[in-house]
Amino acid sequence: MFAVNGRSADRPAPTLAEVQQSIDIARALDAGDNADSLPAAKRAVSLALAIAAPALQAAARECLGSCQLHHGHLDAAYANINAAIATWSFAGDKAGEAGARCAFAELLEKLGQTDKALNEGLAALRLADDSGNVRARTLAHIVVGVIYTSLRQYDDALSVLRKAEAEASGLEDALLGARALNNLGNIHNDRGSSLLRQGASDAGAADVQEGLALYAQAAQRFARLGDVRLEGVALRNVALGLAMLRRFDEADAILDSQLCASRANGSRVSEESALRFKGTAYLEQGRFAEAIDALRAACAIAAEMKYPEREVESHEMLATAYEGTGDAGNALRHFRKFHDQQGRIVNDVNQRRARAVALQFQAEHAKAEAAEATLRARKLETSNRELIEETERLSAEMLIDPLTGLFNRRHLDLVLREDFSLRNPHTAFSVALVDIDHFKRVNDRHSHQVGDDVLRQVGALFRRECRQGEFAVRYGGEEFALVFPTAGLADARAACDRLRISIERHAWDGLHAGLGVTVSAGVADNSESPSLDGMLAIADRRLYVAKSRGRNRVVASGALV
Repeated sequence: MFAVNGRSADRPAPTLAEVQQSIDIARALDAGDNADSLPAAKRAVSLALAIAAPALQAAARECLGSCQLHHGHLDAAYANINAAIATWSFAGDKAGEAGARCAFAELLEKLGQTDKALNEGLAALRLADDSGNVRARTLAHIVVGVIYTSLRQYDDALSVLRKAEAEASGLEDALLGARALNNLGNIHNDRGSSLLRQGASDAGAADVQEGLALYAQAAQRFARLGDVRLEGVALRNVALGLAMLRRFDEADAILDSQLCASRANGSRVSEESALRFKGTAYLEQGRFAEAIDALRAACAIAAEMKYPEREVESHEMLATAYEGTGDAGNALRHFRKFHDQQGRIVNDVNQRRARAVALQFQAEHAKAEAAEATLRARKLETSNRELIEETERLSAEMLIDPLTGLFNRRHLDLVLREDFSLRNPHTAFSVALVDIDHFKRVNDRHSHQVGDDVLRQVGALFRRECRQGEFAVRYGGEEFALVFPTAGLADARAACDRLRISIERHAWDGLHAGLGVTVSAGVADNSESPSLDGMLAIADRRLYVAKSRGRNRVVASGALV
């Protein structure tokens, strides 16, 4: 029986308690700043998707998105947190949705989209107020305070975070109270730093000192709670404040300790942060050679994690450090990298803004349909199974290409990539990349409308011809990916040939007189590469070979270099 979400369809579904336990384990690992939180959270999602419990599915998605956010996997976090928002909304849990929107606001703030982040934070606050859940409101106040600090609206930030601190005290929630204190420290540190740069040394130093006291309290509370990740954040903030006050030896000792801890925990994000802070402190002291070593290491980790927002800061400081050593060539090289990276970040921000608008619309659409589905469920006493199928359908709409009706690339990048990581590596698995031959010629000769009709009908043929367990993805433009979860290379090649012949023999002249359509394909399986990306790269090279050999053919061997 074929696998669904990484589980065999004939295996008993997990219990609610097992799913909750898996989420708790992932959260505990995340609090420990442990890189194992990511596979644990993926397992929690896999288990949650096997049961009829939308709230647990939302919690698991949010947990995975938060772990990905804390480990620098921002695009994956973006998709999972949005899926959590839509699922909480479907479940009718305003407090849960408020929490997920808080996580999304934090992500947007890290991406530099502070205006959008503020809107999300205020939306979370409204939901929390409507729910009457004080904990959700406290969390929303903390997140809104963080964003006001980023916007340098310090008075607003202080007001909101003091509310959060008072609410957390009333709840006796030590974690939220510590978070409020840490972020109050950020206000004083940020404002004090600005005053010091302006020459207001006494007022600036007083603000930084206040920030240090708040950070120290927060770090102690996080330590008592066993939250290593947030304790590290608070301690690195302490080090930064000490460096501003030119207490460099104390700052160095904290950052050295943080660097050892992050490496022991396998947290690349914390390691990068400690190295970047060390580089900042060394620059303040004029220790340019040591600053260069720390910043180059930080830059390499940020590039490895594909975290350009962090990488760009290191390039800017490296330019300053090399200038300090008199190395004009390297200073100019990093200055150019800083500007190039800044341009890419602006472009990425614009793309993410567009995705955010689309995802927001889809979430609201899902919410409206979910309300209708819930009403129908109550009237007809719909079973749990029917309800979960409706939930999955609504979630799937975010992963469907509207033109062809096939899964879109987001499905491949989010759902399949997660499922692939959970698969038994000894189970056969194949992928193919398929391209419509001479598609530009179709558009040029017959119009873009006919081109769209061709894409629709190719999508329909893929849906008709794919057998149980197989599915097609619109990979981009006129290119498609075919996934064969239980087929080896020979079977996948035969399936692609079957699809190729079906497309070639289709009555295309019904769309336009004289129109003919063929496709070329490249196939790879997991015996050739242990990763999905590696398999797709092999399939892509074989697709190129198929085209170079005259098109309308399938290549499933050779072309590995």
